[in-house]
Amino acid sequence: MPASKPQTLLDAAADRAPVGMAVIDTELHYVHVNATLAAINGLAAEEHIGRRVDEVVPAEVAERVGPVLREVLRTGRPSPSVEFPRGDPGDPRRLEASYYPIYDEGAVVAIGAVVLDVTERDRALARARYLARASQVLGSSLDLDATLHTVAELAVPHVADWSFVELCQPDGGIRRVAWAHADPALAEIARAYDTLYPLDVADEQGSAKVVRTRQPELLEDIPPDLFEAVAREPEQLQILRDMGFRSAVIVPLIARGRVLGDLALAYSTSGRRYGHEDLDMLSALADACAMAIDNARLFGEQEATARTLQQSLLPPQLPEVEGLELAARYRPFGTGAEVGGDFYDVFPLPDGWALCIGDVSGKGTAAAATTALLRHALRIAAYLEASPGAALGRLDEAMLRDGPGDQLATAVCAFLRPHPGGAEVTLASAGHPPPLVRRADGTIDDIVRPGMLLGALPGPAPVDATIHLGPGDVLLLYTDGVTEARTPGGLLGEEGLADALRTAPPTANGVVEAIERRAVEVQGGQPRDDIAVVAAAVPA
Repeated sequence: MPASKPQTLLDAAADRAPVGMAVIDTELHYVHVNATLAAINGLAAEEHIGRRVDEVVPAEVAERVGPVLREVLRTGRPSPSVEFPRGDPGDPRRLEASYYPIYDEGAVVAIGAVVLDVTERDRALARARYLARASQVLGSSLDLDATLHTVAELAVPHVADWSFVELCQPDGGIRRVAWAHADPALAEIARAYDTLYPLDVADEQGSAKVVRTRQPELLEDIPPDLFEAVAREPEQLQILRDMGFRSAVIVPLIARGRVLGDLALAYSTSGRRYGHEDLDMLSALADACAMAIDNARLFGEQEATARTLQQSLLPPQLPEVEGLELAARYRPFGTGAEVGGDFYDVFPLPDGWALCIGDVSGKGTAAAATTALLRHALRIAAYLEASPGAALGRLDEAMLRDGPGDQLATAVCAFLRPHPGGAEVTLASAGHPPPLVRRADGTIDDIVRPGMLLGALPGPAPVDATIHLGPGDVLLLYTDGVTEARTPGGLLGEEGLADALRTAPPTANGVVEAIERRAVEVQGGQPRDDIAVVAAAVPA
């Protein structure tokens, strides 16, 4: 009886379906197989008919599929999806199959099979996971050298046996800056090769061409005579052969529209090969690497700028003051790019010396620039005014010219006038933690209370207080990074500071070392704010 038109159309649709389809009888023989499944199994469709499944598919596949087919026959219920390798060790494809019962008059008379080649799906997922992990790793550091080595190591062994990071140089050249191989001995070969045979920007192929054109270069199979063509001497040819390159790809490193260099990858000992299907993923990897490299470079430049500004906040060295011992410690918080607020200074006056310490609100280069300006403005004010309170008042007036609250700061200024056997000290504080004096007998004096913050609101100049330092006495100035150091039981505070000062050695250097150490120890070695400490002592 001829088949009906709908049945003919259904059979035609099944035969041309882009997924593998089959009908299997209750004895597990193939009854019908479409062209897609025949291609997957590597056997003509007509050669399937009448043969058992385990006679067609590899043994390891049959071991997975056979029990599933029998379970469908027994229960009459569709099976969950089953994934398995194709079975050919030389073919990395993976398959996903579903099986369902076919009924006739209420009885299961056959099994329908749908088989999908999920190789590309799995590869796409693996690439997505790899790129996600790579992005996470690349974002873990802003140190340029560490980032370059991370970029090289990321590729091995996931997408390369060899990897080279090659960057454009200010002089127009290209330099290998990092490389990686799973075998450290082979990595040393690369080091020797780089020393002897640096990249030539004039090369018409390879890295130089990729950098010039911004286009990747793919060598699916490196011909044996390629090494002979590029080697300039027998030793170079031997090293290239020792590296064992079989397939290579070079992708440009481009960030923010600028070519930074290239990422050169090669397969050797693994026997794998690159193909055109790899270029999109490797280009995405190169883009992530380029952005990480550029971010690290920009951060390094910002750090260098911040370090330069930091140097302007502090005197290069403390002066020698007859009759006094001076010492200071400065410990910045965070990275160099977060430099800012705290400063100290010691400078001469017409009739003595000025000892100052301060803290500008905020962090970063903007705060550092403001701090540098305030430090030098305070120098001028102290030189012109007769007292530290008047000098701070003059500085406050200058800050208020831009409007109250635009920039806030705290500071202590002390005028020291050494004399035989001691020193007269006049101090004033503008919103800053109060200076302390450790007397020779171990007692602690709190000598001046803070006045109004600098730059907050118009008001009177800070009030001066005058004390005398005798032999064995130590004057301590500090920033709130000390007293606000957080311990498990709360802040270190003025009481904790006084305890540390009381037990410190009776010298300026001994005091600043003890205070810095205590402020760092209570925070588990990780300060949460800048720490600045300055001390002046009269030798006993």
